[in-house]
Amino acid sequence: MQSVSKDNPDAIIYVLSSKQKIKVYASIMPKWHKLFFISIDELIKNIEHTGQIKPTPQEQSLFETPI
Repeated sequence: MQSVSKDNPDAIIYVLSSKQKIKVYASIMPKWHKLFFISIDELIKNIEHTGQIKPTPQEQSLFETPI
């Protein structure tokens, strides 16, 4: 098994309660290509339907309009 360093992660995924909170957090976090966001409802739906999670990159989260 490959060792993983906490100092250089492949990605950081934030799970938040709503798309509105995702937009807020994405805007206040420093811009970084390894930041991803997903709502808890989307997380559950992704796992149920595909067995995987599909978080949204920070840059895309900034431009999406909240539901």
